[in-house]
Amino acid sequence: MDFASDSFKALRAILCILNEHGKLTETRMRSLIFILSELVMFLNGNTRLTFESTNPTIQNEIGLRDRQKLLREHNIIAQIFDILNSKVISNLPKQSTSIVNNHLINSNILIWKPDISLISILHETEINTIDSQQQDIYLDEKNEILAWQTVGNLCYRILTLSQHGYRKNQVTLKMI
Repeated sequence: MDFASDSFKALRAILCILNEHGKLTETRMRSLIFILSELVMFLNGNTRLTFESTNPTIQNEIGLRDRQKLLREHNIIAQIFDILNSKVISNLPKQSTSIVNNHLINSNILIWKPDISLISILHETEINTIDSQQQDIYLDEKNEILAWQTVGNLCYRILTLSQHGYRKNQVTLKMI
């Protein structure tokens, strides 16, 4: 429950910054990718995330419904939709998932700096107090596009995993 609550707070803080500035710094982008990766692993039963597979499978079905319910109760799914509806995501060039995954494997966007790797989930206050010199560094255009494609990929994985095995008499998310 703490994980979902902390994830909600961290995503809310990042979304506020994104809505205010229209862009994220490198540190905040890495934090967003890390949080989304942790959410995928949380839904997948703590199985390590790999970008080689475009078909996410549930490795641990036990407790999946409880984890799905927790994400819905903490409005994390609503935040995922807010990320996907952001102007940054909608303005991305259209590419196939396999091209994005190939770039991810060869990119350093997923290589965490030591100060970021120590933070499991950032609290709202911690996001705002990270070293001010690092806060001002933005990704170049190519890496920013790649990072946002990664964010989109992770968001869709979260949505796919969050509806896996969900009861038939309730609304099903339709992937575009």
